[in-house]
Amino acid sequence: ALSTYFAISPGSTEAAANVWDPAAADTCPYLQPVASPGDRLSDGYLSSRTFAEDEFQAAAAAYFPDAAFDFSGPSAQWLTEIEYTAAGMVRKALLGGIEVSGKDLRSAFSLRSACFSVTAESGSLTFQVRGWGHGVGMSQAGAVFLAKQGADYKEILVYYYPGTQLVSPS
Repeated sequence: ALSTYFAISPGSTEAAANVWDPAAADTCPYLQPVASPGDRLSDGYLSSRTFAEDEFQAAAAAYFPDAAFDFSGPSAQWLTEIEYTAAGMVRKALLGGIEVSGKDLRSAFSLRSACFSVTAESGSLTFQVRGWGHGVGMSQAGAVFLAKQGADYKEILVYYYPGTQLVSPS
């Protein structure tokens, strides 16, 4: 069994099929979204990254060296048609007119998670980011929150890995 974990969810964990491989829905059916509202109380839940327009273009070009992005219009039009998963992560968007995944955007701009929005103003673009990590499996901050509410490790594991059973090795 694959028991993945990460630092802080944006309020819900994410399905493995949305982050890594669509086949994960069959091979790891327990890696599905679960609410994790306690994460919102964690230090590090919110973060932001601001890029000057030339820094934004340079980061995109460095991560996608073969892409011919169109950054000719206003910077507010450089990242558009953002599509979100049910858990709030960016599934895909158009970057300079080219479709890219939220996972790749997270990497290209060194964001803490793929749960973000972006605003453009006065020559810069700012990402507002919620959570920290890939979002699949158990949220460490959520687990701490549940433990402080009185849940033991067994309850926490069953909560974050729904449909599983905790068994002792024989």
